Amino acid sequence: MADDTKGFTQGPSGGQLFTLDEKKFFSLVDEGDVNAVQKFLEENPGFDINCVDSKGVSALQMAVHNHDGGMVTFLLDQRDILLSDCALRAVSEDQHSILLLLMERMAVIHPDLEFAGCPDSAYYPEYMTPLMLAAQCDNYEIIGMLMERGHKIQHPHPPKCSCNCCREALKDTKRGERLLDVYRAITNPTYICQNSTDQILTAFELNKELMDYASTDLELRPTYLDLAKKVRVFATDLIGGGNCLVWGLVLMAPSVRLPQDPDHLQADDSAPPHSIHMFSKTQNRGWSLPEFAHQQNVEQLRYLHNLPDSCVHGVEPG
Repeated sequence: MADDTKGFTQGPSGGQLFTLDEKKFFSLVDEGDVNAVQKFLEENPGFDINCVDSKGVSALQMAVHNHDGGMVTFLLDQRDILLSDCALRAVSEDQHSILLLLMERMAVIHPDLEFAGCPDSAYYPEYMTPLMLAAQCDNYEIIGMLMERGHKIQHPHPPKCSCNCCREALKDTKRGERLLDVYRAITNPTYICQNSTDQILTAFELNKELMDYASTDLELRPTYLDLAKKVRVFATDLIGGGNCLVWGLVLMAPSVRLPQDPDHLQADDSAPPHSIHMFSKTQNRGWSLPEFAHQQNVEQLRYLHNLPDSCVHGVEPG
């Protein structure tokens, strides 16, 4: 019986078989020897440059992982090269210059390609876009570069929205995780600072949205609450590291119930203790929130009085 595996070798993980030529090709790519790779391809016309190794990684993906801009540039110039999820990998690897090379090539293939996810990725969900991933990775430089190129993150609709788009989305089994991934991106402080002209207002709006989703999706409620807490910490840091007025507004949102015992508020350790103490005193004295704010910081009161009613529930201007 003939040996069907002649000319093949098995990967270190015991996985997919690949030819000796493919093994040599990947070795040259991994070494970063562009001239040797070019010579190999010239000597092997018809070689599949998009073949994958035993781990399912292509040569271009390997070059991105190795941060090898020269090899990436060479491979991108090859006919029929497939980009797959290389842009997302470049984001994960924090490779600004390599990502730019990939984006330029994607724009040549199709003007909308760079804005989309990768449906055939084994590592990222198909809806994950470069900007979403950059925001989740907290990469300031890449976020800025992508936004300059016109990348955007579509903001989720309210949880009880009944538009055609939302009704159709209910059929998606990955809807819950998709929404969370979007919120993980748009609640990142680095993204907020670059995307919003009023970061404090944005933080209040996001807190409300997350609390609304937490009240309607019991399965994912803990994750939504955790994201909301992080947004509140961000708002606190913006206004001055534990400003009482900010926490007064946050705690008076309808989705937050103030217990009778002020000590119980300390369970939310993102709220500074002195803020909790001062806010509880305003209730005991019968102060309205604006009266309380006046005692703390008149200028911040003026700013927050301009917040929409959707952000400051139950608070009437003084």
